[in-house]
Amino acid sequence: MGDGERHPRAAGGGAAGLLEAVAALEIAVSGLGWSPLAATSASSRFARDPELLACLKGRLVRIIPDRDPAGLHACGVWWGELQAAGAKVDVLMPPPQCKDLGQVVGDAGRNQVFFEQIRN
Repeated sequence: MGDGERHPRAAGGGAAGLLEAVAALEIAVSGLGWSPLAATSASSRFARDPELLACLKGRLVRIIPDRDPAGLHACGVWWGELQAAGAKVDVLMPPPQCKDLGQVVGDAGRNQVFFEQIRN
């Protein structure tokens, strides 16, 4: 979790998503003060953890979904759950040539524009 309401979070899918989010954060910029948050799979539901949702109230949560039907469906579900809990939610899609955050991180040099978008 981040420290204070001023810091946004990013959400990605899967256990690997957490590691990918950390790598993306490191590439984007160090010391931003925001925390990666990963759902363990497309079937994960934030609504199953009321304590987590309470912590996210008023915070910016940026969802970076996988670019496939399951990822896009999960993104819609997560957006609704987070919005209903009072979080500010936006979505940042991986670049068109990348299915997921792992591919973005794997070719970080080519995807610098994406990492600049994470900063905003």
